[in-house]
Amino acid sequence: LLGAILGTFIFRYALPSYPVYICLFLGVVIDITSQLGDLVISVIKRDTKVKDSGHAIPGHGGLLDRCDSLIFSIPFVYYLLTLLELSRH
Repeated sequence: LLGAILGTFIFRYALPSYPVYICLFLGVVIDITSQLGDLVISVIKRDTKVKDSGHAIPGHGGLLDRCDSLIFSIPFVYYLLTLLELSRH
């Protein structure tokens, strides 16, 4: 959680017009949705009895295990920032 919040404060230099509380909220949202993506993909892999989703990165469960946290976090942050931008106009 602290890493996600710290990451959003570093990213704040790319979006300096957003206040600090938005960065804090984004950090919490990114943390929650990243863990949710990891858990959902783990459940899907467990239900299909697939241990490794690919062989691109041997010993790491496949490429999907490296990107599963992005499945929910990227769309959620995109739409959240879009809504914030629309509310500013």
